[in-house]
Amino acid sequence: MNLPYALTWAMRTSEAIYSTTTGLFPVKLSKTQ
Repeated sequence: MNLPYALTWAMRTSEAIYSTTTGLFPVKLSKTQ
C-alpha cells in the first residue's frame, strides 16, 4: 500500500467515523432529554 493511498483511506475512514459519531450522538442526547 503506497503512501497517498493510505492517506486517502485514512481520511475517508476518519470522515466516515466522524459523520457516524455526529449523526448518532445528537439522537442519543435528544432521547435522554
